[in-house]
Amino acid sequence: MWVGVVPEGQIKAAGSLGAARNCVLCGSAEVRTIDVIPFRDLRRLWFEMSEVDIVTCLAKPYEESVVPLRRCMACGLGFYPESLSGSARLYEELGKLEYYYPSEKWEFQLALQDIMSARSVLEIGCGMGVFLERAASCPP
Repeated sequence: MWVGVVPEGQIKAAGSLGAARNCVLCGSAEVRTIDVIPFRDLRRLWFEMSEVDIVTCLAKPYEESVVPLRRCMACGLGFYPESLSGSARLYEELGKLEYYYPSEKWEFQLALQDIMSARSVLEIGCGMGVFLERAASCPP
């Protein structure tokens, strides 16, 4: 959790940074900047929590000094700029951490119950594929 104080003026100034035209989930144009974090603080927090320097793991260099957190007023999704997208290297580094891709999650069993009658399954963001392996081993 980020703990810091960002002046209100900086939140307003960040309103146009990498501004999303529409919500990435529902498409609504009702998107507002609700908070910002200085990029240097975000970088430090990433390193403290994962020993990953995000500067070396972004798909492209982040050019701004602050990172805005945006919220869709229609669906409630909170999201950061697409320009903070991680490269393959980021996920390789995170995959080395024991806690990032656990082999057991409480939601695996719940999801398996939900898909028992499905003819096919598409999992997005499957990490190391642990859930897909479990789903494939379930009887039809």
